[in-house]
Amino acid sequence: MTEQDLERILNIPLFDALTREECEKIAEGLRFHTYKRNDYVFRSGDQADRLYIVIRGRMKIFRALPDGREQVLYLYNEDDFVGGFNLMKKTKYIYNAQVLCESEIATLDKDSFDAIVLKNPAMLLKILEKSYERVRWAEGLLDRLVSNSTDARVASLILDLVRDYGIVSGKFLKLVLPMNREDLGSFCGMTRETFTRKLIDFQKQEIVRMDSQRDMVILDPDRLRLIAGSEDTGVFS
Repeated sequence: MTEQDLERILNIPLFDALTREECEKIAEGLRFHTYKRNDYVFRSGDQADRLYIVIRGRMKIFRALPDGREQVLYLYNEDDFVGGFNLMKKTKYIYNAQVLCESEIATLDKDSFDAIVLKNPAMLLKILEKSYERVRWAEGLLDRLVSNSTDARVASLILDLVRDYGIVSGKFLKLVLPMNREDLGSFCGMTRETFTRKLIDFQKQEIVRMDSQRDMVILDPDRLRLIAGSEDTGVFS
């Protein structure tokens, strides 16, 4: 292992509670992989025998529905990780992971995970905290999918994305949509066409403005929250 490799490991937030010696031990089971856009990282049914860490890029987690459509469940960005709980339970994945752009993913094998991670309370706490965040996200997803209003579904998703990806620009918030419209529609339980129509409706009502396919400006956050039925001001406060 080179000094550069060790520095890369030390810079991974999940491992920042480890000593240098522990990082050197982790390095024995850590591998870095580069994926092209739309490559699968793992598929439903694969054995959960390693931890996956997004070093660079973006990855979606989704399930295939019986009618052939996808239901996007989570969106993982740089420094996110998946597989910790699966490793503890020795299960198989019931969902798929696919990168949305060229990405670098690090994998940690189970032996190294058991030897270091399971003995480090700070790392276990991080895994628990991330799991809690995902439960909250899943609850929000469920609320969105059971809503009969397509307007509410789209407004709720925009609010969720703004919390993670919104950027203050002058008196407005800007949002670069992190996925294509087909995936965004999947997040809302609707087709790409329906999702696009809702965006057009929101533009006509001057709730949002689309400056390009991915660049959105939030013009009326209060109206957006009203449509979504949300009282959380979040980044709008």
